[in-house]
Amino acid sequence: MSASLCCMTERVLDIGRPERRQSGQALITRNVSILMADAGDTRRTLAEVLGLTENGVGHKFTARSRWSVQEIDLLAEHYRVDPAFFLSEPEVGRGFRTD
Repeated sequence: MSASLCCMTERVLDIGRPERRQSGQALITRNVSILMADAGDTRRTLAEVLGLTENGVGHKFTARSRWSVQEIDLLAEHYRVDPAFFLSEPEVGRGFRTD
């Protein structure tokens, strides 16, 4: 993953609605949730993929801990998406996977 993706998680990104901004970490969390729902995965599944406890995964979803670049890479591999997906606004009607 490029260094620029890592830096993007540090700043606030405009997601197309001037009155509403989300941090890179919030975008990652939202997009992980979308992929989890699409795949029928649970936090237990994510814990296994990431090598964390279920509590550790819960901390990611409540912003008590941050998503790392390595975790983004593991999630991208698990869900077969480009790592940049996690910082993007999904397009309606398009699939997420790259296969």
